[in-house]
Amino acid sequence: MKILINRERFKFYLWVGLAFLLLNLFDDLINNPGTFVKRVFNNLWLVGYLVIINFIFFEYSLPFIKFTWKRILISLLLIWAHFILYSYGLYAWRFIGIQLHIYAALKTFPSLSHAVVYLFPYGVGSFFIFVIARHINNYRKLKEAAQKLRIEKQEAELNYLKSQTNPHFLFNTLNNIYSLARDKSDLAPESILRLSKILRFMLYET
Repeated sequence: MKILINRERFKFYLWVGLAFLLLNLFDDLINNPGTFVKRVFNNLWLVGYLVIINFIFFEYSLPFIKFTWKRILISLLLIWAHFILYSYGLYAWRFIGIQLHIYAALKTFPSLSHAVVYLFPYGVGSFFIFVIARHINNYRKLKEAAQKLRIEKQEAELNYLKSQTNPHFLFNTLNNIYSLARDKSDLAPESILRLSKILRFMLYET
C-alpha cells in the first residue's frame, strides 16, 4: 500500500519546525553562548527528527485514533508508540547523531532513564508548539473558507435576482418608450432614465 504525502502540509510542518528551532537557538544563545555553534547542529539534528514524528502523528496517527470498541486497542497502541518516539526514540536519534559525529555530546548521563527524562521535555515542547500552530492554521483556513462561501452565496443571490427580472415588464416599458420616441415626445429621455434607475435598483440594491 502506497502512502501519499501531502507536500503542502509537510511544508507547513517544516516551517513550524523552523520556528521551534529558532526558539531553542535563541534560548541557547542567551544561556549557553560558549557552546552555541555546537548546539546549533544539535538542535538541527533533533528538530529534523521531531518534524517527521509530529507530521506522522498529526497527519496519520491522530485521524486514526478513535476510542470506539473496534479501534480502542489500536488507538492506545498508537499513543504508546508515539510516547516512545518522543522519549526513547529521541534519545536513540541523539545516539545515532553522536555515532555519525553530527551531534556533540555536551552532557553525559549516568543512565538511560536520566537521558530520556532530560530529552523528553524537548519532544513534548515540540508537540505543544505543533498543536498551537496547527490550531491557528486550521482556524485561519476555516475563516477563509467561510469568507469564500459567503462571497459565493452573495454572488448566487445576485445572479438569482438578475434572473428574476420580469421580461414582460421590460418589453412593455421598452415598447412604451419606443412609442414616445416615435411621437418625438419630450418624455422619452426621462422614461429611459427612470427605467435605468429601476433596473439598477433591481439588480444591485435589492
